Amino acid sequence: MAIVLGACTNQTNTAHTHVASANVKPTIPTTTVSPPTATIPPTTVPAVPHTGTTQSVTDLSGAQYSVTLTRVIDPATGLSLSIPDPGTRFVATVFTLTDTGTYALHDDVYGDVTLVGSDGQDYPVGITTNVSDCTNFSNGLFRLGLGESVSGCVAFQLPTGVTAAKVQWTPSDGIASDTAEWLNP
Repeated sequence: MAIVLGACTNQTNTAHTHVASANVKPTIPTTTVSPPTATIPPTTVPAVPHTGTTQSVTDLSGAQYSVTLTRVIDPATGLSLSIPDPGTRFVATVFTLTDTGTYALHDDVYGDVTLVGSDGQDYPVGITTNVSDCTNFSNGLFRLGLGESVSGCVAFQLPTGVTAAKVQWTPSDGIASDTAEWLNP
């Protein structure tokens, strides 16, 4: 009998051991894993320069030149018979152009320049507008040899109450892919 009892006692102890170990949860080291964070560089939108800044442009023929909007005259004074339409005034933009490319160029500023008003509307050049505040390009035309510069003004008519917010220069009568633009002032 003692053998039987010993066997029973042994089984009971083993059963308790298994029950006890079944209730004990193993400790597993835990670590918190955060998803990787990607560093995304901030996107920067190039700032639109203001009056006085020089920018480079290329026309459709590949000619390169620099354009500087040197000043905006608002209001500008008309010459002799040039008077603004009722409810408008003259505004003149003065540019300096320099041939920075490898060959001579010529263009017509009347097709290249646009003035954007504070109302968001584009205003075309006043082709027949002549002002006394600055010298016009030769009927809107300019010719530049290598390294040469020329200055002139382009006039517009703006409605009273609308200010000149932005000036744009797009070579080749406004169809080239380059556009220089300036905020005013």
